[in-house]
This record gives sequence, structure tokens and C-alpha cells, in this order.
Amino acid sequence: MTKSNFLLIDRKPQVLEEVIPGEKGLIFLGKNRRILDHGVLVMDSGVRACLYCDEVRNLTFLVDRPGAYGIETLIFAAKEKYEKVRDAVKKDYPKLEMSPQNKKLNRYAERLMEKLKDGQEVRIVDAVRAEDVVICPECGVQCAPGSQYCMECGAELPQK
Repeated sequence: MTKSNFLLIDRKPQVLEEVIPGEKGLIFLGKNRRILDHGVLVMDSGVRACLYCDEVRNLTFLVDRPGAYGIETLIFAAKEKYEKVRDAVKKDYPKLEMSPQNKKLNRYAERLMEKLKDGQEVRIVDAVRAEDVVICPECGVQCAPGSQYCMECGAELPQK
């Protein structure tokens, strides 16, 4: 695990000292309580979802606004800080789709954003019935029904 907290945007890390949840969004502060580059995340309709992983202690926001597509990932060193921010996001932004993920979180989020940049619709789904699962024809991974692309390899999936 990491010894510092980080904000990653476009795979560029910045040391993150504090996250301040506000009425309209999150503010990311670095050393000396200075706002980091791109350190404000406005939680409007352009934030599509928040993927989180308790094991890795990260939150990944999928941002889709006209002219701006991106992934903003917070990685926390301390479990307590991670849980505080995760719980605040869940409480303060109840309309935001929160989806628990595994360690493949960042790669999955990057592939989703690539699809959004190409103008394709993406749907994130949590729990499914086994008989509704779609098998990827390229890599054999089980994918959620209605998924357009495989979360493992990015291949287009057959629609039932």
C-alpha cells in the first residue's frame, strides 16, 4: 500500500493531503492546504459514476462533460481517511451511482472513458443473475447483461 494519498488525473499523480466535500463538489488539497491542479470536482450531471475499491482504498470518478472526459482517482494510504471520504460521497451525493469494484478498477475505468470519448453509451451494472451473464467471445470473461464491452479486454459483446 501507498504511504501517501494521491489524486491521479490522466495518470499524473499529485500528493493529496485532504479532501473537502462541499455542497456542489469535492475540493482536493495538497501541501499547505493549496488546491491541487484540477483540484475541484463539481458533482453535477457530468460525473457519471464513482467506482470504489475498499481493498485498494481508492475512489475513481468517471467524468463526462462536453469537451472533457476523464478519470479522477483518489488513492488513500489510511483506511480511516478513505472510509471518511467514501462515506461522505455516498451521503452528500445520493444520486451519484456508486459501484464497488475489484483491483482491476483503474483499467476498467480507463476503458469506459475511452468508449465515452468515442461517443458510445456506457452502462455500469452491479448485481446480476447468473443466467443473464454475457460471456466475452474474445477472452471468456463473464460480463453483466446489457454491457456493450468486456471489462477485461474491451471487446464488443454480443447483445441478447
